[in-house]
Amino acid sequence: MTVIGKMTTITASDGFEFDVYVSGDVQGADAAVICVMEAFGLNDHIRAVADGYAAQGYAVVAPSLYDREAKQLEFPYSDIPRAVQSMKANGFENPIIDLRACVAWLQARGVKKIGVVGYCYGGAISWLAAARVDGIDAASCYYGTAITAFADQHPRCPTITHWGRQDVSTPEEKVSAVAADNPQVEFYWYDAGHGFNCTGRADFHPPSSALALQRTLEHFRQYLV
Repeated sequence: MTVIGKMTTITASDGFEFDVYVSGDVQGADAAVICVMEAFGLNDHIRAVADGYAAQGYAVVAPSLYDREAKQLEFPYSDIPRAVQSMKANGFENPIIDLRACVAWLQARGVKKIGVVGYCYGGAISWLAAARVDGIDAASCYYGTAITAFADQHPRCPTITHWGRQDVSTPEEKVSAVAADNPQVEFYWYDAGHGFNCTGRADFHPPSSALALQRTLEHFRQYLV
């Protein structure tokens, strides 16, 4: 089944209106997934990922988290410096405000259970959402390097994480320290580099991508019911 979404807007608690990509049937959905972008923005890849979860039967929202800097801001995968610059400028507090707004928007439409999945920058945001955002029932965090800076932020919902053993940006010993502080979280390792789920990146690794998706879907099936 092919699902193609559409853009709409959500208003955050501070009055800021930001764009979101919505895929699947939201109204009265049993379960929804918030799909959190990489440092490269709400691009075609993240929209395709959102459509993939919608094809699995979930209502999906993917927020455009750089809107406070500029609308429709995205970067090619070859432009890592500018992507990192925007990621650092945007930080992690604004995305949490926006994810809280996504949860409220979904709940106002009768959605019963809400999961969050994030990649790269979004992996760390998903970790923080699991720790800080009420209404999140399950989380799956992909190669969120910045999670190592938030080891003291403990997920309050069932959470799994995915890491590449060849990811030079995230040394295994640092991740192991986070794991030691969060025994309630499952840490999965793959024979891959950073960004192994993304078809547009040099580190794309189909076997790892498929296995991580399988684990994520099993996680959501267990907890978004």
